[in-house]
Amino acid sequence: MTNFGTLIGTYGKGVAGSATVNFTTSGGKHCDHSCPLKGNGCYAITTEAMKPSITINLERKQENISDYMQALVTPKAIRKLQQAPWVRFAAFGSIPAPADLTLQDFKNLRTLGAALDHSRVHFPTETLAKADMLKVAGFTPRVSVATNTENLHKVLQAGHVASCAVKGDKLARGKNKRAHSAQAITFVRDLRAQGINAKVCPAVAGNAKCGACTACADKQVQVIVYPMH
Repeated sequence: MTNFGTLIGTYGKGVAGSATVNFTTSGGKHCDHSCPLKGNGCYAITTEAMKPSITINLERKQENISDYMQALVTPKAIRKLQQAPWVRFAAFGSIPAPADLTLQDFKNLRTLGAALDHSRVHFPTETLAKADMLKVAGFTPRVSVATNTENLHKVLQAGHVASCAVKGDKLARGKNKRAHSAQAITFVRDLRAQGINAKVCPAVAGNAKCGACTACADKQVQVIVYPMH
C-alpha cells in the first residue's frame, strides 16, 4: 500500500476540525479541459503553486488513485471523516472521470458516500458525467461551470445543483472583498428574479467559515455564486 503522507487534510476555510479529501493535482490531467479556468486564473492552481509540498502529495495520490481510494474506506479514515464538522472534497484538483476509475474504485466511492452525512459535505466537480457518477455513489455533487455562466441552466436541467464564478472589478480579497463582490451579488439577484434559488458564497464575499455556512451542501440552493478571488 502506498504511503500517502497526508491521507485526509485539514480544510483551513472551514470551521475547526474540517477535513478535505483531494484526489489529483490542480489543473492536471484529471481536471477537464472544458473548464475555462484551467490554466487561466484557477484559484486552486495558484494556491497549490505556492505550496510545493501539496503538489508532491497530490501527485502521489494521482498516480496511485486506486490505492488512495482504498485507503479512504478504512475504518480509521471513515471515522475521521464522520467526525469532521465539514468535509470538502476536491479543494485541489478533481476526481478522475468515470472512464479512469475501476469498478473497485467506484465501489469504494459508494462506500464513502454511504458513510457520510451529506448535509456537511461539499463535493464540487466540473462535468455532468462526473456529477452523474457521484450522484449514483450517494453524493450531492455541485457542478461548477466556472465563468461559463450560460451553462447553468444546462446543469439544472440535468438534475444537479451548480456553482459559478463571477469576476468583479478586482479579485475579492482583503478588507474590500465585499465591495469587489458587487457583480456576483447582482448576478444572484438576476438569478432569483428568474425563480432560481441562488446565493453568494459568504466565505468569499465575507468572513463566514464553511461548515458554519452549509449552502454548498444544500440541494435546495440551486446555484452558489463565487466572486472571483
